[in-house]
Amino acid sequence: MKDGETLSILLLNEAGSWTAQCIEYDLAGQGKTSDDALYDLQRVFCVFEMASREEGIENAWEALPPAPEFYRKRFKGGPSVDVTPPRIQCDVEETAHRHALAQNAEVRLGS
Repeated sequence: MKDGETLSILLLNEAGSWTAQCIEYDLAGQGKTSDDALYDLQRVFCVFEMASREEGIENAWEALPPAPEFYRKRFKGGPSVDVTPPRIQCDVEETAHRHALAQNAEVRLGS
């Protein structure tokens, strides 16, 4: 993930459950509410970052593929949503990755 990169997040509500799907990286979070799903996605980012560091994997973000085309198309057609994802604290050194969703995210609703 590049410092200051703006991430695109697709929010989907299907069968009473919310999914927050990152478009640039095929990572997603789920929850009972949209806020829960965004929070869970941030946790997924933190876990990915911590696991990559523990395993000594450099440039792990570059190895992640983008979300499948299905999600990218739905993101392009969805309306923007004005949300502020909740911040969480990761047990990794301060990086741009830690708060990427809280600082730089364009969130849209999927149809």
